[in-house]
Amino acid sequence: MNRRGKSIGLALAALLALAIAGVTHTAAPVRDKVLDDVRVETRDHHTVLDVRFSFPLRYVSHFPLDSGKELRVRLHPVVVPASDLDALFRREAVAPRYASTIAVDEVVYEGDMDGGPYLTVYFTHDVSYQVIPSPDYRGLLIIVTAINKANGQPEQKH
Repeated sequence: MNRRGKSIGLALAALLALAIAGVTHTAAPVRDKVLDDVRVETRDHHTVLDVRFSFPLRYVSHFPLDSGKELRVRLHPVVVPASDLDALFRREAVAPRYASTIAVDEVVYEGDMDGGPYLTVYFTHDVSYQVIPSPDYRGLLIIVTAINKANGQPEQKH
């Protein structure tokens, strides 16, 4: 083999070694957060706040039961990956896109509260809601209905 052939062979071997090293030593992405996605959607003629978690969190309870300006949902971790363990005990807040359409001011995960963790939804005014935990422990659906200020009852959509 001539000198040029050896150089090309060595260069190819080096590139192959780098490619293999890159594949075998690539670390998994670190999320280090609890709220994977929070979005406002319309489902079956209802306005819904869809909250998705990065790892399974079991719904325990919520208060107030059906209406208010603030909704507090108590959660319990099911399985927490090591990459997300620190996030479990922190505070994390988001203001989802189009949140104002359902009077949502902010969605806050509170892992630093006694008795928690909690997911707290702050509304801009009193609303009526229904909380539905997902069967895979990966999220919550919160169906939101505006309250008619004249009679205190949920407004009917036509």
